[in-house]
Amino acid sequence: MKMKTKLLGLTSIVLMVGTAVSSASTVSFEYTDPAEGNLVAYFTLNVTGGLATSGTGTITSTLFSGTDTLRLLTSSSTLPPGGGSINPTGVPGPSGFTWHTVPGSSGPDFLSDAVVNNSAPFFDNYGLSFLISNTGNPIVGGINIYANTGSPSSSYTGNLSVSGGCYECYGFGNATLTPVPLPAALPLLLSGVAALGAMGRRRKLAKLAPA
Repeated sequence: MKMKTKLLGLTSIVLMVGTAVSSASTVSFEYTDPAEGNLVAYFTLNVTGGLATSGTGTITSTLFSGTDTLRLLTSSSTLPPGGGSINPTGVPGPSGFTWHTVPGSSGPDFLSDAVVNNSAPFFDNYGLSFLISNTGNPIVGGINIYANTGSPSSSYTGNLSVSGGCYECYGFGNATLTPVPLPAALPLLLSGVAALGAMGRRRKLAKLAPA
């Protein structure tokens, strides 16, 4: 009977935690583009009301050495010296902005917003922009990842601007953007077991307490 009670308790806890997890606003993506030096970017975004508010990640490519760091830019972001400027535009919505003179040989402008959708296409055709940096250089360049809504042959493009050039800028690349879900069972199970353990300790202490 006690075992049955514990199992029911675990089920209830898992269901409650599951509801909280399903409404969480943290999502991760992997972006790959063979045309940009076998580029691979992995990043995690904090999303509120369909808009990314912050995000970090890593990026690798044969176009630059090592693994560099990504930081999401928004219309209110500040840039390090030499990083260009952020100019809010309100287009296509309140989160829209222009990243003017992105570092790189061509110094392009990136048109971006902060829209993140629950299903594909996960970004719109303005997309998200990220600052690229590393421990030795606070501004290596930037990348703007957006959906090719007007190109049926490819899903996403990454405008990559780094020292040495601007790659696929304002073109249609054959890149992929894949959501990377956190395995739900593990955190739910651990949360449920931890809660059951706490309940068991409280009951044990209650029995040991003098009447």
